[in-house]
Amino acid sequence: MAISYKYPIFPDKATQQKLAEALDACRWLYNKLLEKMNEARDNGIRLTTYETQNMIPSLKLENPRLNLVYSKALQMVNYTLHSNLASLAALKRNGYDVGPLRFKTSTSHICDASFGDEVGSPTMKGSSLRRIDHQIAE
Repeated sequence: MAISYKYPIFPDKATQQKLAEALDACRWLYNKLLEKMNEARDNGIRLTTYETQNMIPSLKLENPRLNLVYSKALQMVNYTLHSNLASLAALKRNGYDVGPLRFKTSTSHICDASFGDEVGSPTMKGSSLRRIDHQIAE
């Protein structure tokens, strides 16, 4: 049985601001990739994970805030988008009435690619848990 220890971390205002900016950039990327996938689907084209991942460098030119986020985290945003679409497709195949995938309207859960866990809860925990969460002051 693996045991992990939880250590609370209380980020200062500057760290909270950096986390908020990174999460906002990831939200923008998620929405932009979803928009591109919807446009392609309307034209009868199915974009693969690889194809949308190859769009990220050009989107960095469109939105320079993406340069503040690690590339691996941006790749995980792409993976999360495709994973969400696959989950919806599986639910639909199993007879559930599902609608389209919605755009992210506020900063919410995303994956920290270097650790593979969600970012978005109100507290931060140490790297021994391999989980980073944040709180954004509104």
